[in-house]
Amino acid sequence: MLNIFQKSKTFALTFFWNLCIRVMGLVNRILYCILQFLVLLDLAAHCSICSVIYIITGKSKPYAYETISSSVGRHAIDGDRWALIAEWIIDRLLYVPSRFRLGHCRRMIQWGLHHMKDKWND
Repeated sequence: MLNIFQKSKTFALTFFWNLCIRVMGLVNRILYCILQFLVLLDLAAHCSICSVIYIITGKSKPYAYETISSSVGRHAIDGDRWALIAEWIIDRLLYVPSRFRLGHCRRMIQWGLHHMKDKWND
């Protein structure tokens, strides 16, 4: 039979463990919301930049559902020099958050959305 000290120690450890689990869940939810906000900023920045380029040159229409990384990755595959330089920089900046893998821009290409974009531009 457990004495009072052992029971209170077990209760304290259980309480602390449950508190840690709840706090980690809260931290994960906060980090998820921050990530979503950063993606929103990325989408807004890309749409703003492409809108200015479209107004000035009339080349490709802006698309609100594409990130900067996706656009850079597509242009890098096409061989555009500016995109290859931007891809190199972005891959180095996001090397640690991408779990030490290069090729972030090309992995982020939204192929299905890009095909819809081409369809809408016709």
